Amino acid sequence: MSSVAAPDESDHHSIGLIIAAVLSWIPPVAVLVSRLTSHDLPARVPTHWSTSGTIDGWDSVQGIFWTAFPAGLIGALLITAIVVFGGNNIPRIKGSLGLTGIVLLSGGISFVWFVSIAVARHPGSSGEAFGMLALGAVALAALVFVAGALPRRGDAVV
Repeated sequence: MSSVAAPDESDHHSIGLIIAAVLSWIPPVAVLVSRLTSHDLPARVPTHWSTSGTIDGWDSVQGIFWTAFPAGLIGALLITAIVVFGGNNIPRIKGSLGLTGIVLLSGGISFVWFVSIAVARHPGSSGEAFGMLALGAVALAALVFVAGALPRRGDAVV
């Protein structure tokens, strides 16, 4: 007679970790959708700014796309792999901070796509564009942290 072991609670994936992984896909998907649906993209876009905010580097739209998209894709794949293979063994707070750092870095790099396009279309808007970049990256990272830190099945109630 064979017996079937009860599933271990750590084998389950909390809804919070799943949400964090899904949120991590926003930057690469947003960049890809923007690239595929925008037909009036400028030929050249700024890619680097000096410390005084002056543009001192330019590249093609393809060049900035192949910087922004892979960064977001790598971050999303990494977070997804961590969640899939780590499950509820990922520490709630420290693990969520790690996921947050990944999405802040990879998402921030991805969002540079939108800054470059906006500044190329509206010269002189670098400050506002970088403000939106920072706001978007920090907001997304905060959502990933909150989702990843949600209580999980089997957590002690305090």
